[in-house]
Amino acid sequence: MQAGEDPDRAKVIASLGPRWQAMCRNHASTTFLWSHNGKTKSGWIQLLPGGKLSTTWCLGTWEVLANNPDVVDMCFGTSRHLCHYKDGGFIVEQKYALRTGKESYKPGVPKSCGFITHGDERGHRGVPGERGYKNLGQGKRKDLSDDEAEARSMSFLQKDMDFNAFFGAWSDWQSKRARCMAAIPWAKPEPAAEVAEVPPLPEPAFEVDLRQAEEAADEAEMAAEAARLASAEAAAARTAVEAQ
Repeated sequence: MQAGEDPDRAKVIASLGPRWQAMCRNHASTTFLWSHNGKTKSGWIQLLPGGKLSTTWCLGTWEVLANNPDVVDMCFGTSRHLCHYKDGGFIVEQKYALRTGKESYKPGVPKSCGFITHGDERGHRGVPGERGYKNLGQGKRKDLSDDEAEARSMSFLQKDMDFNAFFGAWSDWQSKRARCMAAIPWAKPEPAAEVAEVPPLPEPAFEVDLRQAEEAADEAEMAAEAARLASAEAAAARTAVEAQ
């Protein structure tokens, strides 16, 4: 590791394939602006040590494919994204639904891309949670200071929650309660809890919003392409009629 280099970033870069390493080292960054259609940048993702992934929307995981160092497997939201290296970032060549394992790209839909930033910057106009971004119905952000705007946009995201800490505290409480009940002579022993079938958890709201936003964007792209093709066919038909 070179002097002055961020140690966490160095750990991530050391875990990547050669071409990813060179790209991230040259830009001093493991952060990418995310584009669901390869054009409009709608968020950011950052590779963190230990295979952890942070995004605009939620936490996730990442790993380099064992049989192809040019591909990073990123899992977040409802999808698994196979991100292939390209100059200046990556392209999501394959995307699979985590619940079913099925390919989730629709035919004819542009593929998602990532564009590396410099120095792990996330600031980009139009990227949620960043300076210059104006969310629909949020009001004028220019009335807020940068710190206030950041605090408001980033308040109580999923990445602020730590399941291990929550589960550990709950386990400690259960153990303490059992000891207290055992020390009370008149307390009746609690019956052994029956193993009940746990119903599947509902899909988190942020995953629903992310999936619906991606589907809406995909449908809009397909509608625009269909309109363009129809217009081109109509123009060709007019030209043919005029030529007769």
